[in-house]
Amino acid sequence: MDRIDRIVAKNTHDGVIDWEAVEVKVNESINGIVAKDTEKAIAKYLADKGFKDEKAFADHLAEHETLKTTHAELTAKQEKMLRDTSLLELGITDAEKRDYLAYTIGKKVDDKTDWAKALAIYQEEKPELFATKPITTGVKVVPPGATTEKMGFEKILEEKHPGIKL
Repeated sequence: MDRIDRIVAKNTHDGVIDWEAVEVKVNESINGIVAKDTEKAIAKYLADKGFKDEKAFADHLAEHETLKTTHAELTAKQEKMLRDTSLLELGITDAEKRDYLAYTIGKKVDDKTDWAKALAIYQEEKPELFATKPITTGVKVVPPGATTEKMGFEKILEEKHPGIKL
């Protein structure tokens, strides 16, 4: 850095000092020193962290951002799966109804209310949305290897109560 007295001397004309020009020159000189020191400090920091240069660090940051995005996407998918599963466990098999309920209940989720609590609250508010009928195909299910004869409790019930219809 030029000594300040030299900078002042260079910017003195007819005994009048141009302080604005002095300030600009001093700032340029200081900025040059700071830039060199900053470059050295950055290079040393990156080397200490295991990066050979700024490009390697930038590549690492880009990869980190990609991983953050992927993590956020996977977390959202996992959350949707957990919500769908909890609704399926309640017998909500219609996909559109599950999406509607997940959206509506999801709006109630905040820092104080998690999904399970919001679901319980919504079930109390709108029980009619959770009333489901048993899923059936209309066909009697017979275990493999069993005959179509009356099984177990059905046979016993018919023996004790001949008029019963099963």
